[in-house]
Parts: sequence; structure tokens; C-alpha cells
Amino acid sequence: MAAAQDWLVGADGLAVPEASWSWRDEGRTVMLYALVPNTRGEKLRTLNQNGLVMVDIRPTGLRILVINPWSRTTQRFQWLNLWGEIVPDQSSYHLSDDAKRVVVRLRKVKDSFAAGPWCCFLDVRTGRCHVECSDWPDLLQELQGAWRSEDEEPIELVGDQVIWPQGSRDTLLVEEESLLLQQAGDGGKVVYSECCGFYERQSYRIRWEDGDSWSRIPGLALERQEAGREALPLHYDQQLSRWIPWLPNEDLRRQSCQWLPSLNTEVPLLTQLLQEDGDVEVVSMCVDDALQRLKEQLLNALEEDDEDREAEATASPSQVLLADADALPIKLLKRCRVCALSAEEAGLHKGADGRLVETLLALRRGDMVSVSNEAAALGGLMRWLQWLRCWLPPGSRKNLDAAMDHLKERRLQASKVERRAGCDQDLARWPPAWACHWAEQHELLKEASKRLFRKLRQRTRSPHREDPYILFGQARREVAEGLEDLAEEMVATRRRCDGLARRWVRRYAEEAARSLWSGTGTISRAFRRSLREGGWAISEDVLDWSLLLKLQSEVARVLVEEEFQAATAGQTRWLELWEAQLEDAGCQALATAVAVLQQLQWCLSDQSWGSQGFRGLRWRCGEVVLWHCPAQGKTLDQGPTEPASQVEMPPGCTEDRSASLVAFLFLNTPAWKPEWGGALRCVLKTGVQREVWGDGGRLVLLEEVPSHASPELMPSSHAQTVLILRLHSERTDLMHERNQMIHVKDLNDVPDVEPGSRRRSARHQDQTADRRVQKEIDAESFEAKIEMTSHEVIALFETNCASAFRLD
Repeated sequence: MAAAQDWLVGADGLAVPEASWSWRDEGRTVMLYALVPNTRGEKLRTLNQNGLVMVDIRPTGLRILVINPWSRTTQRFQWLNLWGEIVPDQSSYHLSDDAKRVVVRLRKVKDSFAAGPWCCFLDVRTGRCHVECSDWPDLLQELQGAWRSEDEEPIELVGDQVIWPQGSRDTLLVEEESLLLQQAGDGGKVVYSECCGFYERQSYRIRWEDGDSWSRIPGLALERQEAGREALPLHYDQQLSRWIPWLPNEDLRRQSCQWLPSLNTEVPLLTQLLQEDGDVEVVSMCVDDALQRLKEQLLNALEEDDEDREAEATASPSQVLLADADALPIKLLKRCRVCALSAEEAGLHKGADGRLVETLLALRRGDMVSVSNEAAALGGLMRWLQWLRCWLPPGSRKNLDAAMDHLKERRLQASKVERRAGCDQDLARWPPAWACHWAEQHELLKEASKRLFRKLRQRTRSPHREDPYILFGQARREVAEGLEDLAEEMVATRRRCDGLARRWVRRYAEEAARSLWSGTGTISRAFRRSLREGGWAISEDVLDWSLLLKLQSEVARVLVEEEFQAATAGQTRWLELWEAQLEDAGCQALATAVAVLQQLQWCLSDQSWGSQGFRGLRWRCGEVVLWHCPAQGKTLDQGPTEPASQVEMPPGCTEDRSASLVAFLFLNTPAWKPEWGGALRCVLKTGVQREVWGDGGRLVLLEEVPSHASPELMPSSHAQTVLILRLHSERTDLMHERNQMIHVKDLNDVPDVEPGSRRRSARHQDQTADRRVQKEIDAESFEAKIEMTSHEVIALFETNCASAFRLD
């Protein structure tokens, strides 16, 4: 220990040992220097590059953890109750130049200009600091490595840190021969969950008190040793932005697939020709191999000639980044035009010797190669962007929607020229000959894209001549309807959500609500206009498809484990849900859906409706209800469609329906076949009865009328699940204005009249004020009467699919 001690020379010339930590106030920030005594230099840099230096920053606390697998020690620094609050999101850390210290830059909530400098790093009364370096116990050294449980794998043990497949971490304590797994909460919470267990040396298993057991992954230790990853078993996942256990190949990962979508608004796209890939057969739509090779050469040439390659040093040259809500990047359009080339435009046909030169010049200038090439490039790109849009969270679609709007304008101009020229639609120009992928797609999207390729291959080989644009839409609809079996393969974990997962849930919900309901975009304005004028509104794609598929496994788990109150002879079941309890139970997808639905109360009270919110009222939400309807075993053509049941609310939610809204969020698979039945039948304020099919992610917000029947769900041949939320109003300024208007002037300012006349005058002012307030309320809720026959309503909703499936 003395050899690792650093010494400083003081002002008096005497050498004193360097303190284990020090700090410096820099005005807006505070610099903290933590000296790591036993691990320094290249070893400390290597540990930091492999995720073994962890810095956890909280508003009033800080923790630094350095795990050294070579010396089998753990260095801990912990500061609790700082002098002032800090902003964790704007704080960061790095290593010093000599790789001896961990330097943390803490951003103050109140800087020195407003509150003065910090007099001390810790609070003088409640502040505490803890520094220690501990050796690993023998039992903990024996447990190091990767494990698998009944639900998840791999589970990595590095020091006393338990690292789960998605990157969250817990702490494992060893007490003689027993184990204690501590699960920490979010924010300022400390440990709130513990689980005891013990290690069976004979069977090489770890058994826990809740019945779960962990076992070793066969062959993994040897493969890690050969790859040099025995001491550093972690790697950084770009999509999750976390350190996760390293595996030599994906075959060892038993967890079905990664489903978490990225919340980043920047969308990296990768346009390429269809290549041979595992289960997907090669789709050779070209005339010969020469055309395929020429397209590949042109794509490589575009990468070399790209002027933005140096500016996009972080991305691959073949990727195109949609960012800053800009128009469609010309780089992306050029690559699509190359993929849509025909043999004649490439100069491979007889008599087309100079055509290749014209094509190259047009590509360099950024002009269209031909009318047919432009139609195929724009149409195919539009279909691929529509496919990718369904897998993005609502708050991350801003840049993609801006590119699609610009693409629609280009397609409109190209279609006019195409109709005048009478161009033929060549299937060799369209997908599946080429594809536009999301560069950061997760495993779930990869599997769904493979299914889409198979459907496209089957339809393009059909002898019937159809529009390729319509063929793509039909194939996508069939894939969406058949994703139910893919959802069955996903495993619902029983482990509670960690702090990062809980923050992901809240960010997803806030950004989705801002994009769909309270923003200034076209979708938000249309939603508010429909609700204001018609008393109801439908919002499509409220949840992305990966979240919907993950919801199927979590809902099935909740239905089995929780107790339900049966209604109508056991046909329907409901359960009240709380977001915090779902997060504790590990239901991250279901907690996200609940959080999104609860954002409605803030959006309806937002100033985007006016100064006082929707109808001039403030809104509050009740409890969220999970309503499940089992399959009835018959389709619409097998019998009459009687209501499955009236949508019943649990006790405590059946309050006055006047001035209230009810929201229905369908949690089914992305596409719902009309022949399955199960429509939501509701009566609008105008008296018109409408039916809405239950496509997954569709939100129906209905303004209730006490004199009309309550909404009801029709029977279906497939089980369906709906989240129901009732919102109640709180009257604000209108009642205050009424009280001000009926206020009678002071008697000294009123002329002398008979007592009876004075009472009649006051009563007349009261009635006048009531009528004025009522007119203001009616003026906001005015709506035109719509007369529609039942056949027109049915025809309307049979063709009213989600916007991603419309065949324009």
C-alpha cells in the first residue's frame, strides 16, 4: 500500500500523503478528483473502456465504483448530501491525463452567481463520505462469469455487480455461504428489494428464495478465454446505450430478441441491394448479374464521392442520417435511383451504348434518370419509410415525417409526368430488389423485415400484373396481421425495472404526448380539431410495433398472476393498473402504455386548446383499467354480432358522465382483420353510431353524453385487450366569470325602486349571466349535424385503416 501512495510537497517543504479525493468550485460547476490508489495507468484506461468504471450521479449524491478483475478488488467512493443540488443529466466524468484519478464535473442547479460559491463539498450537518477498497470473498470469486435463469440469459457477475441482459445492474452481497441480491430503486430511493439465495457446489447452481435458479452457460467460459474476454466480459451496445454481457455469437442468447426502440430523433438509413442473408433467399430481380455488379459499383462510387463523409465521421459512409427536420437528403435519393436502374438505363441492352453516360451525368447532377426510374425510386422509398415509421416511437418520428412530406411532393410531381408519358411499371425496379433499412434496427425488426421480404417475393412472382406500390402495401398488411406468433416467442421478465428503464418510460410517454396531441404539427392539430368539432377523435400509431408485441407477453403474464373480477359470465375481465406497480413487476411495456394514456390529462389542459384547455376546463384522470375480452370462437360471417358486454368500469370509476371523456387504447397486434369482429361501438354527441376496429396502438377519445348509451365492445374470434381511462373535468374560469357577472352594484349606485322590482331586476341579471355563460360553452362545443346511414358507417370504417396501410 505504501508503494501505491502518492506524496505531495507542501509549502513548508514537507511531503504529505495525497488525499483520496479533493474538489474545486468553478462557478457553474464543481470539479471532483477521486484518486484510485491500486489501479492506474493503462489498467485504469482499460477498465474504463470496458465498462468497469461506473459513476452514478444523483441530485444530492455521487458514487464511483472501480472493479478490477485482475487484482479482484473493488474501489468504492460515495458522497451523500452535497452542499447544493446538481443536475445529473448535465454532469459528466473522465479520467485524468495521468490515468490516476476519476475527474467528475458536476453541474450546479444554482450557480455561484446566484447562490454564491460552495463553502464545502458536503453538507456540514448531514453530509457523509465513504471510501474503501475491498477484496472479493472466495465464494464471490467462485461465482464470477455468466449465468442463465429460466427467463433470461446471460446474467453476468463482475465483482459484486449483477449485470442483466439489458444492461441494468444490481448488487450481490456474500455473507459466509449465503447470498443476498439487493435491487436498488430509482431517483433518491435506496435499496427497497432483497432476495436471499445459496450456491449449490455439487450441481453448480444458484437457488433463490423465490423459486428461481441460475445455472452456467455450457462452453461460454472456454470461448471467452480463446477470445481474450475472460477478464473483460462486457461490451457496449449502441442501441441500448449500456454495457451488456459479451457473447461470442447470438446463438447463445436465449432471450428471444431485443425490442427496445431508440428514442433518438435522428434516423440513420442504409440503402442497399438485397444480399444473401441466412434464412432469406436471394431475390434476383435483375436481368443478369452484370446489372447487379454495375449497381454495386455505382453505390460504392457514391460513397467515395460523398462530400459529407468527413462531416459524418461517426456514421458509416453508406448511411444517410435524417436529422433537423430537413428535406429529403439528396444522397438518399441518389442511392434509391441507382437501385431502381434498369438494364437499358445501365447501357447493357443493344443500341443503348451512350445511355450509361447519360445516367451517370444525371446522377452526378442530382436529376432524375428517367420517368420510370424516378417513379420506382420515390415509390419504393416511400413504402420503406412507411414500414420503418411503424417501428419508431411517436416522439422519434419528427425527422422521418419531414422526409416523407417532402417525398410526397416529389411523387406528386413525378406522377403527373408519368401519366402523360404512360410509363410501364417494371417490377425489376421495385422492392424486394432493393431495401432501405434502419441502421440501428433491433432483433424484432430484423425478423419482421425477413417476413416482409418473403411476402414481397411471393407477390412479385404472381402471374397477375399489379401495381408494385399496391403490392408492397398488401404484403405489409399481411405481415402485420401475422406478427402474433412472433409476440408469443417474447419472454416477459419478472425482474423489476431499474432506474434507466423507468426514466425511459417517462421520456417515451412525454415525447409521444407532445408529438401526437399537444404539438404544433399536422397530426396534433387534426386531433384537436376532431375532438373540438365532433366530440371524438382517433389517434393512430400511439405505440410503436415493437412495444405492442412486447405487450402481448406482459398482458398474458398479468392475466395469469393477478386476480380479476369477472363480468358477464366470465367473458370479460378487468384490472386496475398503477404505473409504479407495473415497473416493480418488470412490465416495462405495459407501464409505458399506461404512462402514455395518463398524459391525456395534461394535453387536454394544455394551452394549445386555448387559455383554459379543452372546453375551457381542467381535466384529471381516474384509474387506468386493463380490459380483456377472450376469443368468442366465431367470425362475423358465422353469426350475428351481439355486444360482448357493455364496457364496465370498476367500482370508484362510475361517476357522473356529464362533462367527462373516456379513452380507449387498443393493445392488440398491429393489424386487426375486420372479419375477426371485436369492434368498439360508440354513439357520438350527434347521435350517430360508429364502430372502430381494434388495430393495435389505436386510441379513441370520446366525449360522453349522459342520454346516450355507453360504448360497448362486440364479440371477436380473437382475444383483444384494451386500456380504458376516464377523464373528469374541473370547471375553472367560466364559473368565476359567472360569479363576477351576477355581482350587483353597490346600493348607493342603484336608483331607488320598489323592493319587488329590485328582486326581479337581480333575477333578470342572474338569468342573463347564465345564458351568456351557456352560450360561450355551446359556442366551443358547436358541431355540425352529420346524417349517415348504417351502411355508410360500416363502409367508412372497413376502409379506415391505419395511415400506414392506406394505399394512396
